[in-house]
Amino acid sequence: MLCASLAGVAIGGPLFGMMGFSFLATVTLLLISSPVLLIFSPLLVSAVFVLVGALTGFTAAIAMGIAGVFTLAWICRE
Repeated sequence: MLCASLAGVAIGGPLFGMMGFSFLATVTLLLISSPVLLIFSPLLVSAVFVLVGALTGFTAAIAMGIAGVFTLAWICRE
């Protein structure tokens, strides 16, 4: 029982230490990056609108291409 407890502490201790360091680093980076995100939010919102518009355009182009291929296949079948 004592050996199992020592092994658990030997394995779990460093894991808890790494978990704490990871949490501390995440919170620190979040606190540093929050003002930057607030300053650049108009630019980021515009970039998201452009990205959504581009993806919508590509999706529409793919749908029209598939419809064209099906139409040509339907015409050639008759």
